[in-house]
Amino acid sequence: MFTFADDYRGKYSDSIDNGGAYASYGYEDELVWAAGWLYRATGEQSYRDKAILWYSQTGQDWEGWDGKMLGNQVLMWEITGNSMYKDHAVRTCNAKIAAGPWSPQGLLMISAWGSLSAATTVGFACMLADDQFMEFAQNQIDYCLGRTGRSFVVGYGVNPPTHCHHRGASCSNGSCAYPDDPADNPNVIVGALVGGPSAQDDYYNNVRSDYVMNEVAMDYNAGFTGCLAGLVQKGL
Repeated sequence: MFTFADDYRGKYSDSIDNGGAYASYGYEDELVWAAGWLYRATGEQSYRDKAILWYSQTGQDWEGWDGKMLGNQVLMWEITGNSMYKDHAVRTCNAKIAAGPWSPQGLLMISAWGSLSAATTVGFACMLADDQFMEFAQNQIDYCLGRTGRSFVVGYGVNPPTHCHHRGASCSNGSCAYPDDPADNPNVIVGALVGGPSAQDDYYNNVRSDYVMNEVAMDYNAGFTGCLAGLVQKGL
C-alpha cells in the first residue's frame, strides 16, 4: 500500500466518486505520516529518509480535520530526535491556542463539527510535543467530563448525553428512536464522546436530530482517549 501511494501520487477523492463527502484536501501529509510510522514499526532507514525528505517538501500550515501536520511534527521529533521538529510542533500549538476562538467556559473552538474531539486531539498532540501544554490539555478534558455542569461523554458523569446520533444506540428489538423522538436512546454506549457545542457559546442541544452536536465516532474518541491516557501517565 505504501509503495502504491508513493508510485501513484494523488488524492483518493479525485479518483473515487464519494458524492462529495469527506474529500481529501491533499496527500502529502499522509505520505510523511505513513513513512514515519513504517520506520517506527520496522526500523528500516529508507522509511525514515523518505519521511525526512517529504516533510521538508510539505507546507507546515494547519489543515483542519484532514491534516496530519501537527501529528507529523510530533512523530518526526520522536523518530529523529531533531529538536527542529519539536520546535515546529510547539509553534503550531501556540498558534492554535493563541488564535482561538475560545468559548466563555474555556473550550478551544477549532471546528464546529466535533469541537470536543478537535480540542482534545490537539491537546493530546501538544502534550506529546512539550509539557508546557499539559494544563491546556487538562482543561479541555475537564470540559468534556463535566466542568461546565454537564458531561459530554455518554454514560459518564453528571447529566451526560442521552440522545447521541448513533444507530446502534437508538435501535433496540427491531425498532428505533427516530431523530426527533424525545425518548432516550435504549442502548447506552458508555464512553462515547459526542461532537459537543457547534459554536463558541457553550450551548449544547441534547437532541438526536442535531447530528453536528450529537454524532459519535471512533476518530472523536481517539484523540480524547489519548489525551486522557497522557494525563493519567503524568499523574494528573
